[in-house]
Amino acid sequence: MAVAAIVLGAAMLGVGLTSTMTHETAPTTTKAEAKPVEAAKPVEAKAEEPKEPLPPGWTEEKDAMGETYYVSPKNHSQWERPTAEDEKRKEAKHAVAAAAEEVTKSLAENRRTHTAVEEAEKKLESARSSGNEDVSAEEEEVKKAKEEDEVTLKAYNKAVNDLEDAEAKLKTVTGARRRGNRRVQTFRRRSKRSSKNERKRLGH
Repeated sequence: MAVAAIVLGAAMLGVGLTSTMTHETAPTTTKAEAKPVEAAKPVEAKAEEPKEPLPPGWTEEKDAMGETYYVSPKNHSQWERPTAEDEKRKEAKHAVAAAAEEVTKSLAENRRTHTAVEEAEKKLESARSSGNEDVSAEEEEVKKAKEEDEVTLKAYNKAVNDLEDAEAKLKTVTGARRRGNRRVQTFRRRSKRSSKNERKRLGH
């Protein structure tokens, strides 16, 4: 009886151990409960924005360190990438500067011819007051001087108009008020004075 009891007890102890080991190694979740792992979405590379084409005549170069720089048609280099708007602004500024220089030149020329008219008129008046009957030469000189003065006055007025147009274009391109407009107004006043003096000389 004692032997049988020991054998039975050992058998029961074995069953308990087997049950405990089986429970410990079992998965904590069933196949139905397991969630599928989602694959990571690939990161989309940002497409580089297309660069605006370089203005005509400009080239893109690399220095010894591999840095990019840009060369203008006049062989001037800069680090900033030029744009068409930059070129428009530069062209407008150059046009204003050239027009202003032309106005200065034409004004100087008109002053020269104006002085020539005054000198010719003085000679004519002197010839008449001296009792010289033949003053045709002096009269012809006055006539020629006035004609030349009229031509230079028209050239001056045209130069002022061109400057005004150039200033207006620059204002449109930059979207800003330019101080050069005062310069145009000054030239306009000079032009009006010159025109008034010319009309007086011509007897209008």
